Amino acid sequence: MELWLRFLAVLTLAWADDFGWTHAKLEANITLQADSSWHLGGFCFGQADSAETSKVAEIWIHVKWEGSVPLNDTGPVYIVAFDTRSTRWGAVKDSWDEATCQEKLKVATMTRKLGQYSRSRRYWFRVHVHQALAMRDWHFALLTCGKVEQAPLLLELEAADGALSMFQANSNFHTSSCPSMPGDWWQVAQEAFGFWLVIACTLGAGGAMGACIGPLRKRCTLLGRTNAGIVQGQPHEAQKETVKGSSPPTGQESV
Repeated sequence: MELWLRFLAVLTLAWADDFGWTHAKLEANITLQADSSWHLGGFCFGQADSAETSKVAEIWIHVKWEGSVPLNDTGPVYIVAFDTRSTRWGAVKDSWDEATCQEKLKVATMTRKLGQYSRSRRYWFRVHVHQALAMRDWHFALLTCGKVEQAPLLLELEAADGALSMFQANSNFHTSSCPSMPGDWWQVAQEAFGFWLVIACTLGAGGAMGACIGPLRKRCTLLGRTNAGIVQGQPHEAQKETVKGSSPPTGQESV
């Protein structure tokens, strides 16, 4: 009985990971400063495997601003993302501390001005990530461009779907977090909790094996991740928001 209960506990953890109940998440608690930048960490996203869509991931970004004026009235303040192509992250990684706000905005894959669509001090929005050419890390950052109110800004970047791995703030400037052998999913599955989900599905659901393998294959490389990366304080050195009249912000690679 004890062995069976342990198996059920393992199965519960596997099910939670493989079906997205626990999302990879980056957190930041920052007091804004004028003309500054904070590297927040990032995620590895895969390559689209469908001819119908190039969307590979969805990020939920939660914003809590504790200033006395709306975010749109200070800065401006941006959340940006860079994929690791030489013309994107490669163009700023070696000069991150010296590059200006405009230089970073110019090469960013995705930009979003905070407070642009909401004057609320607490809201969230989605970012759709499109990537058709290759698996890559995406680096996320906060930029202040000009004078800002020096007040706390709390951010959460939650990978609701599609993240293969995650890396911490101020890390992986010159290395990749992406799985080195993403195609060898069966070997990874055998070494992870999710493998037992396949066994359970086989024993308990018979023909449902295929339905279990699909989500497992997509998520098995996330099982060893750390769930939260936290940024606090200084710039790097060495209520839901409904966007009316526009699509959700999109990170889009271009050929």
